[in-house]
Amino acid sequence: MLFRKPLATKRRTITTTREALRFIDQELPAELKALSRWTFAEALLLEAERSEKQRDVDCAYRQLRQALKNDGLIDARRVKSAGASARTSRAPRSHPLPPNGSPDRLRRR
Repeated sequence: MLFRKPLATKRRTITTTREALRFIDQELPAELKALSRWTFAEALLLEAERSEKQRDVDCAYRQLRQALKNDGLIDARRVKSAGASARTSRAPRSHPLPPNGSPDRLRRR
C-alpha cells in the first residue's frame, strides 16, 4: 500500500509498505534488524499489508520513520526542506502568553 508521504533514506526513497519491507529485509544491517524498533516496524508493515487499512499503514509509517531517525538513516537534506515549509505555513498564536510568559497566573486557585 502507498504511504501518504514518501520516506527519503540515504540510499533511496520508500513510497510503499512493500518497498519498506524489502528495505528491512535486504538493505538493513543484521545488527539493526534485530533491534525491537525494527522488528516492531516490520510487524506493523506486515499487518498493514494484510489488512489494507489506511490507519494501519499510517501507524507502520510512523514507526518506520522513527526507526530510521533513531539510526540516522533519514536523508537530512530532504527532511529539513520539508520541515521548513511546514513551519512557515503555521498560523500565528491567537492567544499570546501574558507578559511574564507564564500561563499559570491565569488559572484559578
